[in-house]
Amino acid sequence: MENFKLFPNLPIELRLKIWRSTLLAPRNVGIKFRIKDAGFGGWIARKNTPPPPVALQVCHESREEALKYCILSFGTTVYPPTVYFNYQIDTLCFGDGFDNQNRLPEGTRDGTGASNYLLNLWFGKTHQPYNSIAVCTENIRYITLDVHGSIYSRPSFCWEEIRQFEGLEKLLVVAWDPEERADELMAYFRTAMNAVAEAHPEWVVPKTEVVSASGRAWGSLQPGQDMFI
Repeated sequence: MENFKLFPNLPIELRLKIWRSTLLAPRNVGIKFRIKDAGFGGWIARKNTPPPPVALQVCHESREEALKYCILSFGTTVYPPTVYFNYQIDTLCFGDGFDNQNRLPEGTRDGTGASNYLLNLWFGKTHQPYNSIAVCTENIRYITLDVHGSIYSRPSFCWEEIRQFEGLEKLLVVAWDPEERADELMAYFRTAMNAVAEAHPEWVVPKTEVVSASGRAWGSLQPGQDMFI
């Protein structure tokens, strides 16, 4: 706007169209939790998350338009939302490998999953459950989930939590395991998915792809798929 002095003189419809054009780039929004008094202190964006669209900060008009799409999200019953998220195009990312900042404090593990398995905390299944349950997540369409061997003892894998994202359309599972385990783990993922889908026939299973941490595609998953494909 500083270099385009005539911008304020443009018709309002054109100005709003320009502001909306700045909101079209999807973001991978990494999530983690803040530590407060040695416990859970609310959900926040990870440092490597791209900044929110600049339209949120340019002027009152641009901010009003941006707020129609970029919603302040992921608060709990105790802590306010702090993360701007565009539910139409953004991807919510749980973890990025073995980052210690995503791990639950020592002494809070309940044996149901890995220490950096954030979905347990997200749905209040461990560690101050009434404080950590994230609200208004039913509209999330895209998720990336990092997993590794320490949660593979769970018969349902991640599917009991994933099915609670009612609007989820696409899931990318990133497996932090040696490539030679691909066939073994894909069979396990399929078996677990089939069991949960059979137990919950109302579950609309999202399109699911699995890749290794190096980016190699391991394949897709869907209910009823033969485990040896």
